[in-house]
Amino acid sequence: MVRELVRADLPQVLELYEQFGHDEDPPVDPARLARTWDEICGSDAVVHLGLFEGDRLVATAHAGLTPNLTRGARPYAVIENVVTRKEHRRRGHGAR
Repeated sequence: MVRELVRADLPQVLELYEQFGHDEDPPVDPARLARTWDEICGSDAVVHLGLFEGDRLVATAHAGLTPNLTRGARPYAVIENVVTRKEHRRRGHGAR
């Protein structure tokens, strides 16, 4: 099932992001991560989707929505942080 992520999903998102391959990133204070996640979840300009198998998060995609004056004034999305658990890769989850 694919659904928009919510505040309660933060622990699973952080666990999944450990597989993102950014080992050189400096550690971030957990309180700051929680504030940033609250900002993401409360924003109308951000969509953060998760693919779940049962209640386990197996993949994510983060999209920033940008207002646009072309294409009928439809916004466009910049998609980032597409991450799939190592044991679930090569199954088309990123495309979903």
